[in-house]
Amino acid sequence: MDKRRNIQMDIIRGIGMILIVLAHTGSPFDHFVYLFHLALFFMLSGYFFKVDNVKDNNSLKNFILKKIKRLYLPYIIANIICILLNNIFIKNNLYSAISHNYFTIKDFTYQIIMTLLFSNTTEMVGATWFLPILFSITIVYGIIESLLNKFTKKSNLIQLFISIVFFYIGKFLISNEIEVLFIGVQFFTCYILFDIGRKFKLLKLELNKIIKCILLILSFVMLLILNKIGTIELSLNIYTRFRFFIAVSVLGWIFIYEISYFISKINVLNRIFEYIGKNTMPIVILHFIVFKFVNLLGIIITKGDISLMSTFPVLFKGSTWWIMYTIFGVLVSLLLNEILKLIKSKIYIKQCN
Repeated sequence: MDKRRNIQMDIIRGIGMILIVLAHTGSPFDHFVYLFHLALFFMLSGYFFKVDNVKDNNSLKNFILKKIKRLYLPYIIANIICILLNNIFIKNNLYSAISHNYFTIKDFTYQIIMTLLFSNTTEMVGATWFLPILFSITIVYGIIESLLNKFTKKSNLIQLFISIVFFYIGKFLISNEIEVLFIGVQFFTCYILFDIGRKFKLLKLELNKIIKCILLILSFVMLLILNKIGTIELSLNIYTRFRFFIAVSVLGWIFIYEISYFISKINVLNRIFEYIGKNTMPIVILHFIVFKFVNLLGIIITKGDISLMSTFPVLFKGSTWWIMYTIFGVLVSLLLNEILKLIKSKIYIKQCN
C-alpha cells in the first residue's frame, strides 16, 4: 500500500512538473493551469512531512540539512551560475540587451549576495523562484512541529491555527502592498497549503474506482467553472479572492490525485510519469534554457532575426508551438540531466582510479 502511494505521489509530482512547463509556453490552458499547478508542490511537500523527522534536536538538524541539500543548494547554484554567465548571455542573444545590463565586479558581488539571501532569481532559471518559499515553509513548519511535540499531542490543530494566522497575515501584507524581504509574502499565504497536504496524508482514505471517477469529474468541472470566475498568480501575489485560492488549490489536488491513481494502473505510462516525478529539479532549472533552443529552431525555420532568441519566456505563441515547447522543456531537460549524471560518474570513476 505504501509503495503504491509513493508511486502515485511521484506521478503527481511528474504531472505537476509538466504543468509548470506548460504554464510557461503561452498555451491556451495557461489560465486554468495557474489556478493550482504550484499549489500542488506545496501540498506534496506537506504530504511527505513526517513527525519522526523532527522528533528531537538531532533529527531536526538532519531534516534541515536535507532540505538545504534538496532545495537551497540547487537554487543558489543554478542562479549563481546564471549570474556569472550574465554577460555571455547578453552577447549571445540569450538575454535581451534592452532589458538586461552587463555586470561589473560590483554587480556580480551584489547579485550573488542577494541570491544567497533568497532575494534574487535570474531570468534564465526564473522558475526556481518558489524554491526559497518552499524551503522556508518546510523549515519553519518542521521547527514549529518539533517544538510543539515536546509540549502537546495536539500539534495538528495548533499547526492548522498557525496556518490560518499566517494566511491572514499574508492577506494583510498583500492588501497593503507590503513586501517581505528574503522569505516573500508567499511564505504566509502558502504555509497553509503545506499543512493541507499533511492533513490529506493523515486522512488515509481508500475509495473505490467509481467514487474516484466521480471525484475526478466533479473536481475538473468545478475547476472549469472557477476558471471563468477568478485568477491565481502566486509569483505576483495575484488572488481573485483568498477563499477562491484555497478552493482551487484543494480542487486541483483532488483532480490531479485522482488522475495519478488511474495513470498508476497503466503500464509504461506510470513509469514515464514516475520518472519525471523523481527528476523534477532538473526540469525546473533547465526548461527556460531549453526554450531558447526552440526559439532558435523557430527562427531558423521562419528565417527570423536571431536577436529574437532572447524573447522570454517563449518567442512563438499560438498554433502548436506550445506543444513543442512543453515536450522539449521536459524531455530535453531530462536528457541534459542524464548527460550531466554520466559526466559526473565518469569523473568519479577517474578519481577513484
